[in-house]
Amino acid sequence: MSGLGTSIPELPVKLFLDNAASQLKSINVANVKQELLDKGHIKDGRWAAFKSNPAKSQDNEEISFIPLTEVITHICECSGLCKTRKRTTYMDNLNSIPESVRSNLTRPDGCFVLYDSNKPPVPKGSNQNPTISWDDIAVAIEFKKKAGDDDIVILHHILRSDPCRRFAFGITVEANQMRFWFANRSTVFTTKPFDFITEHEFLIHCVLSFTYAEKADLGWDPTIKQQTDKLQLSTAQREFCLTLGLTRYVVEELESFKARRFNIQSGEVEGKPVAIKDAWVDEDRDREGDIRKTFEAEADDDDKGEIRKYFLTVLDHGDVIIDGHVDHTRDLHLRNVNIPSDSRFRLQRKELPADPVSSTGSAPSSGIPGQTRAPHAGHYQYSFKVHHRIVFEEVAQPIYTLKYLADVLRIMIHGTTSLQLLHKYGWVHRDVSTGNLLVYEGNGKMGDLEFTKKSDQESTHEIRTGTLNFMAVEVEAQRYNFKPSLADPLADAPTSRSAFRYNPLHDLESMWWIGVWMIFNHRDIEEMEDNIKEQIQQTQILFPEVLGGSTGRGLVLKTEDWLVECLWCLPRSFRGPVVCLSTIRKILVDHYNAAEAVHGKINPAAFKGIHSSFIEQLRYPMKEAGKTALYSLVDILVKKRTRGQFETSRDPPTGGYDRTSPTPQTKRQKTETVLVVDYEPPSSQRITPGNR
Repeated sequence: MSGLGTSIPELPVKLFLDNAASQLKSINVANVKQELLDKGHIKDGRWAAFKSNPAKSQDNEEISFIPLTEVITHICECSGLCKTRKRTTYMDNLNSIPESVRSNLTRPDGCFVLYDSNKPPVPKGSNQNPTISWDDIAVAIEFKKKAGDDDIVILHHILRSDPCRRFAFGITVEANQMRFWFANRSTVFTTKPFDFITEHEFLIHCVLSFTYAEKADLGWDPTIKQQTDKLQLSTAQREFCLTLGLTRYVVEELESFKARRFNIQSGEVEGKPVAIKDAWVDEDRDREGDIRKTFEAEADDDDKGEIRKYFLTVLDHGDVIIDGHVDHTRDLHLRNVNIPSDSRFRLQRKELPADPVSSTGSAPSSGIPGQTRAPHAGHYQYSFKVHHRIVFEEVAQPIYTLKYLADVLRIMIHGTTSLQLLHKYGWVHRDVSTGNLLVYEGNGKMGDLEFTKKSDQESTHEIRTGTLNFMAVEVEAQRYNFKPSLADPLADAPTSRSAFRYNPLHDLESMWWIGVWMIFNHRDIEEMEDNIKEQIQQTQILFPEVLGGSTGRGLVLKTEDWLVECLWCLPRSFRGPVVCLSTIRKILVDHYNAAEAVHGKINPAAFKGIHSSFIEQLRYPMKEAGKTALYSLVDILVKKRTRGQFETSRDPPTGGYDRTSPTPQTKRQKTETVLVVDYEPPSSQRITPGNR
């Protein structure tokens, strides 16, 4: 949610209802209102069920807004749609928190729930609501008796919980003022408030739209079909049949809620799993699969094999097609009507009640620890986006899941090698992070080439791209920090700000930050108690996950021996890697100084040799680190276990990379969003070496 900036568009209510809400051609709102008047449900210009405004009620919010249930019932009865199938039903005062595969303690005050949600019926006359899931909720509603606290948390829960959702609607009510909300995987906007007690046409329109709309018009993705025990998910070229209950299916939130990754176990693609990334990308941005193909096509024959070794293999990719057309946000936003920018709603910043995992133990903005994206400053101008899916042959795991320090160093070497290949052919990755440096069958692979581009390519997109914890300090600041001082500041001062460009050193600095993050966010499993509070404090300073909060990171990068001086609060077994990272820091700064030695120019010759220096330094402590088993600070903070529960064998298993012995690190997976599915493509679409 941090990527939204400080405010979002605020639309006229009629514009929203006419273009964003479901269009029901058979409904004449004026006729419905007249029927409500004739039957006495509207009296003296207000809903008869509301004897007074909720703000004046002496009851709590749950009681104060109960009359809304009666109003909604009357609207449906007077609509003339008795023979039309209801898609949703309205519920209020839920008895329990909706079920979710994610950790979620939020309960909406009211909601429109799928009418055919396969839930057991409630006995007639019972005042109990059935147990529902966030996956059943079409529209979530929040009530407040007083004004001043509108938010979009309810939309966040729907989009992050349900992999079948393209967009979601929400309603907030403060006293008698109601707002509608809309969010998809790239956009959020709201409406101006209206008096729902006296402005009857708006409420009639929204109630009937949300009650009788088709599932696709309520936000469910028609290309992901969910049955009792199966999901069907389509790409441009083939359909994937997913059977629930057989293996793991992980939905990871990438870049807030703009992308989802499906890890699908398969016995049909040469007996290996596949991973599907589902994302909304800028309509004029090169697609990740095309970038990967172009990169390999440009490489020498000797390097093509290395590229296949250190990068993910794309099996299929393409834009999602719905009803014969590319799934595009211009159709989802307001059905080809531009979002007006003349009115803005200032967002209320609050902590989301999210999964209790992050690099610092605080609630993160995504399901991946330390993966907070760089937010947009101020007013974010929405660009049109296209729904895109890409299928990878490898289901790889991120580097932060590794259990041994030596493995971390080895995968960093592989990651540096992948960057060396990218940079050799003039590309920059621009989003190196612990979520994108992956492990597959013991080898490191660089993932997520969505933002990769040629280093000399003019870009129409924002250049501040990346993940906050690992973003190069210069990229965050959008300025070069290693330029020499001007001989004559008055005479030589530039007349305009020089353009800032992302270069290979920024990718390598992100790789270095991965190493620092892994060190400061873990303990040696044999040294769990010493100075752990001090280590946590240093970690919070280094990785605040707040844009502009990286002052500490900037000082660390420029300060000689800063890392070495932190050894007192780190496990003794981390000394070798810390010294290694301290040396790499000096190498990186020396290359920055050489690259920026001349004002207004970046010397590309300064990039030469740095990859080899990185790799050489990372190899030095590997032997010493080989017996060091890691335990994350996240697990220590969340689970609060005693040292006796941490104990495990110091010696890692031998005989290759298959290190599957039970260690506390594996327990962390319980905090991720997991469903269980199996991938079984139709026989005509099964992938073989001949048609791959």
